Parts: sequence; C-alpha cells; structure tokens
Amino acid sequence: MTTGELLTQGRAVKAAAAVLAQASDESRQAVLRFVAERLESSLDELLGVNEVDVANYHESGPGRDRLALTPERIHAMANALREVAASADPLFERVDVDVRPNGLRVERVRVPLGVIGVVYENRPNVTSDVAGLCLRSGNAAFLRGSSSALRTNQFIVSLWHEALEKESLPKEAVSLVEETSHETVVSFMQLTEVLDCLIPRGGPSLIRAMREHARVPYVLDGDGNCHVYVDDEADVAMAVAIVKNAKTSRPGVCNAAETLLVHANIAPALLGELDGELSDVEPFVAPGLAGGVFYEQDCQVQPMLAVASRVAELRGLGVRLVWPAEVTGAQHDADGRIVAAETDRGRVSIGTCVVNAGGPWSGTVAARLGAIIPVVPRRGHVLVTEPVAPVTLHKVAEAGYVGSVHAGGDGRSCSAVFESTRSGTMLLGSSREFAGFSRRVDQAVVAQIAARAAGLFPGLRAVRLLRAYVGFRPATPDRMPIIGPDGAVPGLVHATGHEGAGIGLSEATGELVAALVLGHATHVDPVPFAATRFAPGQ
Repeated sequence: MTTGELLTQGRAVKAAAAVLAQASDESRQAVLRFVAERLESSLDELLGVNEVDVANYHESGPGRDRLALTPERIHAMANALREVAASADPLFERVDVDVRPNGLRVERVRVPLGVIGVVYENRPNVTSDVAGLCLRSGNAAFLRGSSSALRTNQFIVSLWHEALEKESLPKEAVSLVEETSHETVVSFMQLTEVLDCLIPRGGPSLIRAMREHARVPYVLDGDGNCHVYVDDEADVAMAVAIVKNAKTSRPGVCNAAETLLVHANIAPALLGELDGELSDVEPFVAPGLAGGVFYEQDCQVQPMLAVASRVAELRGLGVRLVWPAEVTGAQHDADGRIVAAETDRGRVSIGTCVVNAGGPWSGTVAARLGAIIPVVPRRGHVLVTEPVAPVTLHKVAEAGYVGSVHAGGDGRSCSAVFESTRSGTMLLGSSREFAGFSRRVDQAVVAQIAARAAGLFPGLRAVRLLRAYVGFRPATPDRMPIIGPDGAVPGLVHATGHEGAGIGLSEATGELVAALVLGHATHVDPVPFAATRFAPGQ
C-alpha cells in the first residue's frame, strides 16, 4: 500500500467521522448491539477464520494464546459491547460551567475527537473493543492490527460494516489497514491530515516506533505493573482464587498480575494456602514461598542434542560442514560487498551473503569481516551435581532470573535456575557478569549459586557437586538480539546477541534471517532487532 493509497483510505474515514459525530445516541447504541448479536450468531464462522490465523502462527511464547479466540472469548466480546452500549451517552455532556464577571457564560462540553487511530498486535478482541468504544463516543476507528490476526480482524470489521450500513451510517467509520508492512505502519503514524489521536496497544518495540515516527498526537501507557493486594479482612479462600486467576488464567496478557501485596496479618494463612498449591507441582520445594507460576507447555532443549540433530539434517541435504574454522578476514568487491571469507582452513566464496552467528564471538567475527556490532561475552557459572533422584519435576527458575537477563550495568547478578539432564545429574545456575572470556571459576559465585539453590530446594544440601564451569552468552547493550543485514557492510547478515536463549530462539531466528535475505514477508517486525540501531547517531 502506497502512502497515497493510505491517505485516500484515511480521508474516507475522516469524512465518516463527521457524519458519525452527528449520529443519534439510539443509532450508535443500535450499531453496538447489532455487532454483539452478529458476533454470537456467526460464532462458528469466526472461529473457523481464526483457526486459519492460529495455524499460520509459528512464534513461541504467549502470542498464540493472545491470537486465539474461543466461544467464551467471543461471548465476552459481545457482552462487552452490550455493556458499552448500555452506558450513558458521553456526547455533549456539560462537564463545567463558568460565568465570567462580565456575564459571559463559558461551558465545557464533551464532543468527539474525530478519527482515533489504533495500532495493536495479535489480539483480535481489540478490534471489537476499540471499535465499540470509538463509536459509542462518536469517533471513527482507524485500525491497524497485526498480520498474524489479519483474517480474523477482517471478519470482525465486516460485522461492523454490516451494522453501520443497517443504521444508514458510513461503513468507513470502522476501517482496517490491511497492509501490515513496517513502512505502512510508519506512514500510518504520520497521517496528520487524518488522525486526531493515535493510541498504541503493544510492547516496548511498538512504543519505541511510536516515539520515533509519530507526527500526530498520541497517547502512550507505561510498561505497567499489575498488583493484587490482599487486605487482612479478606476471605482467604476467595483471595487464593483471585490471586491464582489473576496470573494463571492467561499469563500472557497485559493485565496479568505481576506483583502480590499481602497484609502482614493475613500473610501466614494466605501464603500457606498458596504454598500448598505450589507443593502440588513441585513437592520438594522449600515451604513458605509466596508462590510460583506454572507453565504447562514449557520445555527445555538440550543444546548438544539439538545441534547434532541439525548437523545430521544438513548433511542429509548435501551441505558441506567445516569446523572448527576461525574467521581471519574478508574480501570485498568495489562496492564493499563481501565476496569471500578468509578462514584458517582456507577461503570460502560467498554467494548471497554470509551470516554472522558467532555467539559471544560475534563482535570479533564482525570486526574481521569489516563491521562493528556491540556484542560482548557475558559470563555465567553452572554447577553440576552428582546423579540424584529427581529433586525437581520441572525446569525451575527463581523469579529474579528473567530480570537478571535484562538487568543493566556491569555488575554481577546471580539467581537460581535448575534443570535435570538425561544422565541424572542436575545443572544449577546461574550468574551473569561481564568478565571477558575468562574461564576462571569464581568460588564465591559457586557458593552463592549453591546457597540460593539449597534455599529453594533444601534436599540439595545433601547432594555433592561434581564440578563447576563457566560459559559465555552473547550480550548487547539493550539485551535484544541483532538479526538482519549489517547496514554498513553489504552481504553481511547478523544473527546473534540472544543472551542465553539462542538455542530456544534458533528456529525463529533462522526463519527471520531467511525471509530478510530472500526479500519475503517476515513473521515478526524485524526493526527492533536491526543492527542499524547501534549505528553512530542512533
């Protein structure tokens, strides 16, 4: 979609907003109620469309759950529209009156803003919710959802068009931008002739893009931290049910609980109940913990087995593998494009590109190929126990483990994470620090990890440690990976900086690199991972 085409669509939305602002309260209510009925009457058809979107979604994490609709979620969407329709008409309400000394009467009256633009990710219920709120308040909704939910969003918007036309209102009052490329999003954020207000519904990368590119008034929310507070007069059984529901019913949504605050007087009773729930999942965990989050679909990847599997697959495809081979330099053509990589095993001619997936050594590899990327090793310690009967039934991580991944500064952090191996030993981690490529095992760190591990699983106190070792993770300044073309050296593509998640994210990273190299549509927005974000002046 060109900028001109987007502007043409936007002008139609703007014209519809002028008509909608004059629509009666009864007419706007009728639109919302009609869509609520149609959501439920077309439930099977909507579920079928949504199943196609879900089937084409290949990312890990909570995105699939956000994308998926169920009968219960569709009924909730319909009921939400009915509640909004039943609310008092917000238009033309006098909210303040002031009579000046000269007798001039000044009134503040609620009126529509005009066109509300909303950029959001793969939650199709937002399409219905936002359209309902906008129309109830007399505003047109100009929507840009994610490519992963496109079919579902198109179906939902078609119901709004049906309802608007039934009330003789312009269907453009709810419009969807169906082109989902990054370039179109940027153009959308700059529709000064169309948008009266722009609202993002998404993660940090979307917020960054909004700050960088938007040329219209916008409303941003913070990262948020959803709290649940349990007072000393609360019913314990009810509080336990609320706390569990607030986090575990849908942990991937933005209003899932992140902090539990408990009054000291009720803490023993409440935490005792929650502790019972926790011990059902992990029987050997220390008593008295506040709680935990159990991800039933979580699993772990054994790196060596994963690599061996991929090596066998590549050899089956006829790929020639040569290792170890240290990159020592590169040859470039007159345009600066890499045409060959020099290694200690000889020269390797480059066809389309060379991919720098050197992990913690990626910064060094990039430099030898003529590029600069800020990837440095972040050292971590791992402890290996003797073979033992299972102490944990799942991979377990201390709550601070995820935070330590994204912690800033150059200091050392340490948090507990446990996983078992096929041989019966346990791996206990983990520390994070910037110490170059030093392989020296720090006994103070070993003691700290062991103490934290035993604090969570007391049974480990009787288990002997066989050894400890250090490894290196590729870290970037913003703790985000670098994936995509170098930007300064043609023919060089990076796939690095994943910290400790490289194996787990390797499939998705490979798909993204392939799409970028071949010029295909990408399954995620590649901009947050671009190497150019570290270019001078950025």
